[in-house]
Amino acid sequence: MVVVSAPLNDHTRCMIGGAELDALGPDGILINVGRGPLVRQQPLYDALASHRIAAAAIDVWYSYPDAGGHGAPSALPFRDLPNILMTPHSSGVTDHTFVGRVGDITDNIRRLDTGRTVLRTVHPA
Repeated sequence: MVVVSAPLNDHTRCMIGGAELDALGPDGILINVGRGPLVRQQPLYDALASHRIAAAAIDVWYSYPDAGGHGAPSALPFRDLPNILMTPHSSGVTDHTFVGRVGDITDNIRRLDTGRTVLRTVHPA
C-alpha cells in the first residue's frame, strides 16, 4: 500500500507513474489524499483496469466541476472501474472534524488572550 499526501509542485507533479504502480503489484493499493496530478491518471487507470494493482482510493480529482456544478473527475472513465473509490477532496469533512477545528480555534484565542504560545501554526516554507 502506498499513501500519497505530498503537496503539488514542480517536483511532485506526476511523481507516481506506471513504474511505481507496477511496483505495488497485483495486491497493491494506492491511496491519494494529496492532489490528483501527483499520480499520472492514464497509468493509474490502466493499472486499475488491467488489475496490475488491486485498488485505489483517491480523495482528489483531476478536474473539478465548473461554476454550474458540472464536470467529471477525470477525462478517463474511472467511474466504470469496480476497484476505485473517488471523493472530491472531501473524505475528511465530518462533524467531528468541524467540532475539533472550533475547539482548536477557541483554545488558540484563549492562548493569545493569556499570552501563551499558539498551537498548530503553519509556517510557509
